[in-house]
Amino acid sequence: MKYFFVAILLAAGAFAGLRSAHAQRLIVGERAPELKNVTWISPPPKLPPAAEHPRGGSDKKPTAERVTWLVFIHSQNGGIRQQLTHVDTVVDTNPNLHAVIVAQEAVDVVSPVVSMHLNARVTAATDTHKRIFPAFGVQYVPFSVVVDTKNRVLWMGNPMQLNDNVISKLS
Repeated sequence: MKYFFVAILLAAGAFAGLRSAHAQRLIVGERAPELKNVTWISPPPKLPPAAEHPRGGSDKKPTAERVTWLVFIHSQNGGIRQQLTHVDTVVDTNPNLHAVIVAQEAVDVVSPVVSMHLNARVTAATDTHKRIFPAFGVQYVPFSVVVDTKNRVLWMGNPMQLNDNVISKLS
């Protein structure tokens, strides 16, 4: 009987371990899924041409200056206003950071919440087909991923934890 309980505990631990391993689909340094089949609330972000870039160079080269911050949200989350204000602050203090707010709700639900935060460097999209959240392994919100111009994951975590210090270490 004692061995039976030990076997049950080991099986439960193995199941929990497999489940958490399955939840983490992103690896820093590896390519992230692409934002396909989303409905854009605002135009998608565009990188500045090489001539306009402060340090010049080709748009095909990933640089620390040009990164995209994907912020996964739910518009009815109690802290959504604070989260979006944080996105504004971080983008404002990092001129070559582009943010894409991604929600899994209808455009008419998300748009009123995010519209006052949208500009040339903060855009928004909805995952109406419910494929982007699972592709990124998003199981809770808020969640965010920072990718370079080659779509490689540089950082992931709670968007409230992304700050100037973290961004400076991404290079």
